[in-house]
Amino acid sequence: MTLPILKTITAASGVPLNYHVVQSADINFTAGKAVVRVNAWAHQEAYDRGAPLGHVEFVSIDLMDVVRAEATLITQANGLFEGGTVVPDSKDSLEAVRTRQWASLKATRDFFINAPLETPYGVLDGDRAAREAVAQALALMGEQIRLDATVNPSLEFTRADNSVVSLNRAQLSEIALLMGQRVQEVRAVATGLRQQLEQAGSIEAVQGIVWPMDLDS
Repeated sequence: MTLPILKTITAASGVPLNYHVVQSADINFTAGKAVVRVNAWAHQEAYDRGAPLGHVEFVSIDLMDVVRAEATLITQANGLFEGGTVVPDSKDSLEAVRTRQWASLKATRDFFINAPLETPYGVLDGDRAAREAVAQALALMGEQIRLDATVNPSLEFTRADNSVVSLNRAQLSEIALLMGQRVQEVRAVATGLRQQLEQAGSIEAVQGIVWPMDLDS
């Protein structure tokens, strides 16, 4: 979502800048943060005619706030854009807004899919590498049991807090199930939001489609 922010700030050159547009976000899934790039022009007319940028600002926000970056920036205590006003983008088309909104929703989807996972055995990493490690461990244990049905193999796994836990095949199977269930649940939410985006008939309706704070909603 891109909605210009109106607030007068002064660039290092001394030029006043009033029209600010979030261009992109650099996402750090591990830290749960995003650094948004905000482009600035002196006024809307300069933006509309494609004038050179007057300034670029980089601001760190929580990853969950990426889909509502502008609202976050204007309410960020002591932030550069605190107290600003969000306005419609004069260049926006419905399809452009729809594309950007889906990109933001996908970023949130990927965050939830790859976030650490609470299990009965502690909080474990939940990203693709962790899911693959669990699958490989189960395959290895299955082969060990095939060769010797009397064994009950176990492997050590590192939790998200770097502590170590020993897990047997039954426990790993339970974890694999939890991982798979979460991926399916998150993707189901994303699919529903995508359908809402496709059906939305106005820019305002598209911008109102955001990731639910509660995945069950």
